[in-house]
Amino acid sequence: MSDAFDVQTYRDFAENRGVFDINAKDIAIYDKEGNYVGTIPKMMNFDSVADAHIGEAALVGGPGFIATVAHDYYNHFVTFTKRFGATPGTPFYDSYRSVTRKDAWGDDSNFTYDYRVQRLSKIVTEAEYVPYLTDPEYLDNMKGRLVMRAGSGVQAVATGNGKQEKIDGSYGYLTGGTLVFEGQAKVEGTGEPDPENAKTYPAYRFWYNFKRPSEANPLPSGGLSGDSGSPSYVYNENSGRWEWVGAAQSAGGSGYGLTTQMRSGNQWAQAYVDSFNRTVSVSAGGGDVLWNVTDADGKGTFVQGDLATEYIGLVSGVRGDTSTLGTQATNEQLNACTNLIFDGSGGTIVLQGTVDTGAGSVTFNRDYVLSDGGNTSYRLNTAGFVVNKGAVVTTLLTGTSGDEWRKIGEGTLIVGGQGNNAADINVGGGGMLVLDRDGYAAHNVKINGGGAVVRLAGENQLSGEFIFGHRGGMVDMYGHNMSLSAITHLDSGACFGNFLANSAVTFTFTGDGEQHYLGSFLDGGSLKNGQLNVAYAPGAAEGFVWNLSGVILNSGTWKVQSGEVKVAGVPTLHAGGYVDENDWQTAVFATGTVQVENGARFTAGAHAEVASSVNVADGGMFGILSGGSHSGNVVLSGAASIFRAEVDSGSAMESGAISGAGSLVKTGEGTLVLTGANSYSGGTTIEAGILAVGDGERNGSLGSGPVVNNGVLSFNASGSVSLNSVVSGTGALVKEGSGVLAVQKRQTYTGGTTVNAGTLFLISGGEEGIIRGDLVINRGGAVALRGVDCFGNSGNDACVGNVEINGGTLFLNDTRNQTFRNMTVAMAGGMLDSEVVTGKGAMDVWTDTVFQVRAADRASEIRNINVRLRGGSPTAFVVERGTGASDLNVSGNIVNFSGAKGAVAKSGNGIMVLSGKNTYSGGTAIQGGTLVAASNQALGTGQTTVHSGGSLVLGGTGADAVAVSLGNNILVKDGGILTGSATLSGNTTMESGSIFELTLSIGGSSGDELACNSLMLRSGVFRIDAGAMLKLAALTIDYSTDFWNTS
Repeated sequence: MSDAFDVQTYRDFAENRGVFDINAKDIAIYDKEGNYVGTIPKMMNFDSVADAHIGEAALVGGPGFIATVAHDYYNHFVTFTKRFGATPGTPFYDSYRSVTRKDAWGDDSNFTYDYRVQRLSKIVTEAEYVPYLTDPEYLDNMKGRLVMRAGSGVQAVATGNGKQEKIDGSYGYLTGGTLVFEGQAKVEGTGEPDPENAKTYPAYRFWYNFKRPSEANPLPSGGLSGDSGSPSYVYNENSGRWEWVGAAQSAGGSGYGLTTQMRSGNQWAQAYVDSFNRTVSVSAGGGDVLWNVTDADGKGTFVQGDLATEYIGLVSGVRGDTSTLGTQATNEQLNACTNLIFDGSGGTIVLQGTVDTGAGSVTFNRDYVLSDGGNTSYRLNTAGFVVNKGAVVTTLLTGTSGDEWRKIGEGTLIVGGQGNNAADINVGGGGMLVLDRDGYAAHNVKINGGGAVVRLAGENQLSGEFIFGHRGGMVDMYGHNMSLSAITHLDSGACFGNFLANSAVTFTFTGDGEQHYLGSFLDGGSLKNGQLNVAYAPGAAEGFVWNLSGVILNSGTWKVQSGEVKVAGVPTLHAGGYVDENDWQTAVFATGTVQVENGARFTAGAHAEVASSVNVADGGMFGILSGGSHSGNVVLSGAASIFRAEVDSGSAMESGAISGAGSLVKTGEGTLVLTGANSYSGGTTIEAGILAVGDGERNGSLGSGPVVNNGVLSFNASGSVSLNSVVSGTGALVKEGSGVLAVQKRQTYTGGTTVNAGTLFLISGGEEGIIRGDLVINRGGAVALRGVDCFGNSGNDACVGNVEINGGTLFLNDTRNQTFRNMTVAMAGGMLDSEVVTGKGAMDVWTDTVFQVRAADRASEIRNINVRLRGGSPTAFVVERGTGASDLNVSGNIVNFSGAKGAVAKSGNGIMVLSGKNTYSGGTAIQGGTLVAASNQALGTGQTTVHSGGSLVLGGTGADAVAVSLGNNILVKDGGILTGSATLSGNTTMESGSIFELTLSIGGSSGDELACNSLMLRSGVFRIDAGAMLKLAALTIDYSTDFWNTS
């Protein structure tokens, strides 16, 4: 194996796991680092490769033969599905006895002819055999073709040229991959072709070097010790089949550069397999074919009139491996038996006594009837029936306990007749088995391979059970009801269906406890084409769960009468039982309506896609779990009907419409997403986690009842939706999505409100407002206030306590007043704005409200709004310094509330710009940072005081600054700074320790004229106290009363 890949990749390849499914095409191969290597155009089915054991082999040339190398161990028993879980002691297990081996080299070892054929005691149903490659266009021209192989020899990883690391010994498990032959050689046969002499046929040798992965050979695999006999295959475009090329014989070297050699003699091997065949002569109109029993030498005859055909079977009292009555035959006795082929025109074959054909199979190419002539004690045991495409064989025979009838092929086998047949039936491959007996048609029926269909043509056809083995198959109920308490199945290949036109049947499952079904239910899609209904009716409800993990697509209804039906995916099972927590098989459930009765529950679980509509009776429950998805409608018929979402982590999706009188309950820390037009009226309870209404594209809605929110209620709509329910509880409301959410009922939830996107409309409040708690508006989000006092006006705990605008916008949507009382308005690149075309919305700001501006990459803004200050204390603006040119720009008007004398107090090290037509009269205090007066009325009408650490900039900052005319009295205290361009008409006082920064320019033609063009005194007094500083560029002058008059 290449060190570019995980060993698990090679193991999955050999078992058709993961991406290497038997139907997969164009499989992109990536190395461990995620780099693309190449593409495998078509994947083969490796089921025909025998399980890992001492020596290696594969099912080749016929359903009862395996191929390997002559020098390999003699595998007396082989199995094919232990690696898939069909282990000894389970009903799925089967093993096959080799009754002979035919070494191509004969009695003397000659590695040119190092290949072998072994015959099995019965045909294999779990896997389909692969033909030998005999097409000379391919066989004689294999160089450069992409070949696949699998083997269980020493497992090692190439780490360099000639270097490898052993990771496991031989015969523990299969690995596989691709190869490209670099050369081949051929030794022609000598003499007339004779199946008993392989040397009369050509012998082939193929070889290749193990190289690093490439586009031509994307998953390179080489043979090591223990890989002798491991098969290789090529896809033959001429036949449309994968065909066996040869078996690994030897290897040389190690690591990259390892050479592997393969051998085959396919023309001989196929001729040897065919040499066991005997075609029975049957003529049209010649009457019944009499099947005579064998004599003491095992010889028997078929007789039809004057036609007679000899065959070899087991003598009376000796049995093969498909019966338990009599003495077990020796290998020699079994191998002597003939494979019988019924061709001709068809007809009736009548047993003349009990017959056992040992290792001989019986093949039908035409329609035949097998009859006992009225004597039900006559039994027929064979290695198996092969009913080929187009043929219909009806058996009227009766088997006894311990008998096994095996059937493969694409044709149809009908089990008819009367009385109880006690034989087990084992079917595989494709084709159909029809159970149509007046009495039991079989004891147990085992279905293997994934392609077989078992049709029920009557009621009560089994005295035992259906056993779905490797890859399973389908049971077509064909117009007949069925009730089971258990489904014995190995994997997801099990399937029940109904395909009888104009029929509707019910499959009832009564299993108690917790049971799992990995398989499927299917039907014709309508009553016209056959419909299947399913009912779950366990004996009691408590603890009874039927877990479904397959593909459920019947168009009929489901009824959950008690207990719970849970649909949930399962982890993808990789080779060796490895499970990747990120790799799951999704369960699909798309059926007719699911009826959930009182006390019962239907659940869409993790990794499940459920599309069925669900009708929940009063007292019933529909559940959805983490990772689940449901797209059908849900009707909660009664007040006690419950939709329960138990989403512990991750998310679950409900995209159908929920209606009815019932309620919805959300638990767990995960998220439930609702995208349907919901109208249920029983209310909503969010115990924990998130209930999301909408997914950003589909709006969704809540029902009409009250909402108890102790988690998070999120709206994620692209359109306009309304919250018409009253939301209470300790939880929060979050607005996502580009759409609009309108809230016009008083809400009492206390966990706060966050707007991340789109617009939240709050429509009219009052004393306690329409929402309470904290409001956060993040970048991309907006809140629009319409009506009066959406945040409340009492300032108590029932109102909005804090507003945080993190890049978002708070809009006043009309000209009416909004009260901001006893709260903090925190802004970080946020905006307070008005959407009113004429006039401005008004903020009534009480003095216990604080504007907290946090550092951001852009300025926060208050614009197009009248900020009305009320109360006797200054309104605080705490501004932190960010990275923008300024931090808070107030272009809206700051005015007095009626009868109040508002004031502004600026603190923090940030820059605040006032540019509105401000008329507040209580004064301005600059306690820290910079306040820019960028309009003539920027500072209102009161005195402006610049405290230590504060700076007043007149006229603006930067290149766009313009001079302003101000009439305010200005007091600059110790440590304060006054600067800028303005015409002042009030009194200005620079106290000791203050700084007066001037902008100076040198003018005049001689360059000796010094002019101050920053400040113009129109009236009033400009006083500089002793100790004030005049700052000219880098020069600071200390002024005193002796230097300059104080006026």
